[in-house]
Order: sequence, then C-alpha cells, then structure tokens
Amino acid sequence: AFARAVAEELGYVFIEKEAAALRNRKDIVELLREADQRAKRRSKMLLLFIDECHRLTVRQQEVFYFPMSEYRVDEGDEHWYQMAPFTLFCATTRMEMLDEHSFVSRFQNVWEMKPLHGVIIEQILAGRFATLGVVCEFGFVQRLARMCNGIPRTAVNLAKKVRNHVIAGGRRQVIVKDIERVMELEELGVLDWGK
Repeated sequence: AFARAVAEELGYVFIEKEAAALRNRKDIVELLREADQRAKRRSKMLLLFIDECHRLTVRQQEVFYFPMSEYRVDEGDEHWYQMAPFTLFCATTRMEMLDEHSFVSRFQNVWEMKPLHGVIIEQILAGRFATLGVVCEFGFVQRLARMCNGIPRTAVNLAKKVRNHVIAGGRRQVIVKDIERVMELEELGVLDWGK
C-alpha cells in the first residue's frame, strides 16, 4: 500500500510483482523490460514494486544490480536493454535473507515499517466487514484486531475468514462469542480476552 501510494502521489506507472512468481533470471529480465515499455508507452516514470523480496535467491537479486545502478538489463549474449530511470520498491519481513552488501546497499533508502496501532487495525477490520456485508459487534472487532499483530494483511485475511464462517452458519452478523471459533480455525489456542 505504501509503494502504491507513492506511485499515485508522483503520477508514476505502478507495477507490482510477487517475488515468488519470479522463478528465474529470464522472468526478472522480462518483467523489467515489459514494465519499462509499459511506462514509456504512457510517457510516465515507472515504480516497480517487488513484494516478499526475500524469496529472491542471491542470484536473482544480482539480476537487479545493473538496472538499479545503470538502468540497463543484461539480456544475454552481450545484448543490453536500456531502461528509462525508474524507482524500485522492495518489501520484506525477512531482511536477513537478502544480500545486504550488494542488493540492499543499492537502495538509496531503507525503511523499517512498524506494526500499525490497534485502533487503525480496528478501522481496517470494520471497513472490511462493511465492504463484505457483515455486521459486527464492536467488541468482536476489538478482539480480532489483537490477533493481527498490527499487520493490515492479516486483518484483511481474518475478516474474510470470519465472513465465510458466519455466512456458512446462515448469518450476516458477527458476535463476540464467534471469536472462539476464529481462534480454533487459526489454531491460536485460548487467549485471555478480558484484558
């Protein structure tokens, strides 16, 4: 969401890719070339976002070296594709899996995002439930927010699971006691919700 917001604010073409979908060097070269061409067709700058970048092997990380510093892609057989200057965002929850001295050091900025405050997670959950057409007791939303560890994606995923559980039971309203079933589904065990 942060990378997308930056791209929208700057008026850049935003392209997102999951690192796990980049199986080899060829996939990365094609992504870079196609993303660059898409931005050029629109006469805009490119912001490329790679999510879960720790899933890239060290060799895959190396493919980004020239594009990040010289805006060119080694297509093999001494052929180079010249890119326009672009912005690369990568997100990870496993910084230790990245090549810190080569890959990470090429980024001009490295930010550590903190988990969101519980109140913001509650707002995300309430909004998601409204979008999904499910009515929730506020106490349920508060308790569910505690299970999210400040991570928005977890909140969105849990909201969908709760919605499915409630609809499977023939209801459209979530009540506080549903939290026990959600805990079972998520294998979270017994928690003290009284605090």
